[in-house]
Amino acid sequence: MPERIYKLSYPANPNRPIWFDDAGNLLLISGLILQGMDATVVMYMPNANPVYQAATATPTLEQWCAFLARSDDPLIFEQDETGTIKAIHRKVQRAISGAIQQRIWHRDGWQCMYCGKRVPDIQITVDHFHPLELGGADEASNYISACRQCQKAKGNRLPQEYCQSNKLDYDGLCDYLAGKASKLFINHLDR
Repeated sequence: MPERIYKLSYPANPNRPIWFDDAGNLLLISGLILQGMDATVVMYMPNANPVYQAATATPTLEQWCAFLARSDDPLIFEQDETGTIKAIHRKVQRAISGAIQQRIWHRDGWQCMYCGKRVPDIQITVDHFHPLELGGADEASNYISACRQCQKAKGNRLPQEYCQSNKLDYDGLCDYLAGKASKLFINHLDR
């Protein structure tokens, strides 16, 4: 039997409960709520219908994870610098969770470990330093903060090759990711 989202039901049909399985089918992610420093910001997706009063629920961490997994739509639309809109199919089974991304970005000082640029001047991502397609591990010791431009330029190239062609300190990055050295020992990064 499907799991119900608390005791919520659809306003148009109060006898129809809202199930977690409705996520991604009948219920779509249409925005994001950000809170901090006594402020609340509701950001709606471009096609969303802004609502000022809505039913609320406070899922547990496990329920959030299950909800996001069920509602994850692997087709993403992205506009590049030329204005071209591209559809991207993410590798959902290898997606790095938001919590882990936050830890990696914090560890790396919110800085692209390839070019050295920092947030907010870049859109930051998490890259697999040694690409999964080439045998790299899907674990934190192989995750590295990268701006979209560097991540795209690196692609699934060997990190040695990418670092050499861009005059980056491959050995320093390896020592840093292995926990053998701090960021101070990565020669290509500005301090």
